[in-house]
Amino acid sequence: MLNEILPDNMHVCVGCKEPIRIGASVCRYCGSAQKQSSWSKISNILKWLGGIVTVISLCIGTVTLSRHYIAWEEKRVAVSELINAAEWLEKSESYSQAWQVYEEALILSPGLSEIRKGQYQLARRWLRDFKVSNKRANEILNRITVVLYRSVNEADKQELSTILAHIAWVQVIRARYSLAASADVDSLFERALRADPNNIYANAMGAHWLLRKNIREITVADVKSVELMFSLALKGGMETKYVRQLQLDYLTKAGFESGHYKGELRLAILSAILNTFSFMMTSGEPKPGEYSRRGVLGFYGGSDGSGENVEASIDMLPAKDHLKVIDWLLFDLDYRLERSRKGSQIKYLRARLMEVLGRSDDALDAYRALMNSTFTSKQLDQLVNNSIERLTGKLPARATARGYLDDPVDESDLWGFHSETLAKFPLSKTSKNYRQAFDYFTAIVNEKSLRAADLVALFPSFIEHTTVETISRSNQFDRIRTINAQVILIYARALKIVEKPDAVIAALSDAWQVVDEMEGRNMGLLRTVLYELSIAYSARAASQGAQEDIISGVDYLKQFIERGGVKNGVASWGDIKGSAFVALRESAEYQSLIRGR
Repeated sequence: MLNEILPDNMHVCVGCKEPIRIGASVCRYCGSAQKQSSWSKISNILKWLGGIVTVISLCIGTVTLSRHYIAWEEKRVAVSELINAAEWLEKSESYSQAWQVYEEALILSPGLSEIRKGQYQLARRWLRDFKVSNKRANEILNRITVVLYRSVNEADKQELSTILAHIAWVQVIRARYSLAASADVDSLFERALRADPNNIYANAMGAHWLLRKNIREITVADVKSVELMFSLALKGGMETKYVRQLQLDYLTKAGFESGHYKGELRLAILSAILNTFSFMMTSGEPKPGEYSRRGVLGFYGGSDGSGENVEASIDMLPAKDHLKVIDWLLFDLDYRLERSRKGSQIKYLRARLMEVLGRSDDALDAYRALMNSTFTSKQLDQLVNNSIERLTGKLPARATARGYLDDPVDESDLWGFHSETLAKFPLSKTSKNYRQAFDYFTAIVNEKSLRAADLVALFPSFIEHTTVETISRSNQFDRIRTINAQVILIYARALKIVEKPDAVIAALSDAWQVVDEMEGRNMGLLRTVLYELSIAYSARAASQGAQEDIISGVDYLKQFIERGGVKNGVASWGDIKGSAFVALRESAEYQSLIRGR
């Protein structure tokens, strides 16, 4: 604006804006040059270019940072989604897939504590329900072990105890898969308990291990230690289901292994199981599985339902609680109470508990029902008899009746006792009384007693008894045929004493038919019958001179020799050449048999 009002030969200074003459190169007022140099122009251009480059760089940087942020956000979201997926897979017990998802998350973010913590929690939970193929077990257990060791924090004693217990549990699982141990199990559990004596996992897993490693060699002290450890594990009220699972698993196994335990140890295990079930029932815990219930119910006696531990168990719980526990265990369980010896054993236990509670009438009814059951053992029958006597003052009639199996011998009437045995003993069962009767009557005939005539009168009924049994019980063919032949042999020897040679041969022929049907499955008895037949024919030939008897005598003697009679000591060559075979000496075949002997 100032230039417009100045004379034509004047203009303002570029620096101080004072009027100066046109064409002046320097202002007389401020000394500023009135024209730009080439370098000045270049400098100005460079300044502008620098500004432009800066603006462009800022734009590019902004875009790059934006891209990095977007990539970081996408990774964060992806990791979060993977963690969430792994947690859901863990909740659905898909542990293997959950583990793989955590591995993918670690690839995206190797140092993220949230991933490592989640994988550690998964490792613990997976170990408590570890089910993989044998092929994969070693690799997976090794990876889990690394995760557990990586999580060790010695400052937190409770967490340290938990981790050490789970590392020890890895070794227990390795043993289950027949894999070599990679650490000392006992040492790990000891360190875990030192770190935190009340730790749930150190106590529960350690107790389970104590039972597992010594299942055939546990002591009463072991059982009591295990009871205390499980009690400590349950005290906090956490992981109750898992602790019970560990507790019942091997206590029940001990129940099924009860045949290996005797006396005080068996009772200690039974007491531990009963106390466990009683607590579970009263605290409203879920009922144990069928396997566990059968284990404890079977522990009251042997596999034959003998009831041997019933009396000792009475004081393990108050009778009222004990009865409730038994009914609680039996509910919805098909234990065949009416159709098995073990069922009868439990029925006896219930009756005994009712008796202790003062319910004498109910108990007596239960005892009498058992007395009429066919599913009882001899030992349980005796317990029932004693219980009835305890309540009524006298033994039931069956207790004094003969069973013909293992009755005490009546020394005042041996003849009558053993005669009754042979007439009535059940061949379906092994009878000690039969063996006693056999020995008794064998001694009579061997001594050529005057009572041989009485035997001749008695034995036909004994033979008939064993023959009928033989026919009706063909499933026990050999054993009953043997008894039948033995009874006939005694009869034949008695006939020989009273000098009835024809009857002797007839009886021995019957015995031969019986043993021959056994097709060589009782060679000792077969040789005896052959030898006695050869003697019987020789004796009759000596008295009657019948050539047929000589031929038969030699034939049976030949069979006796061929079937190893001499070799097995039934008779010697001296016996064969002795007076019993005088009638056969003229036989060429007999001479051939004894030649060179």
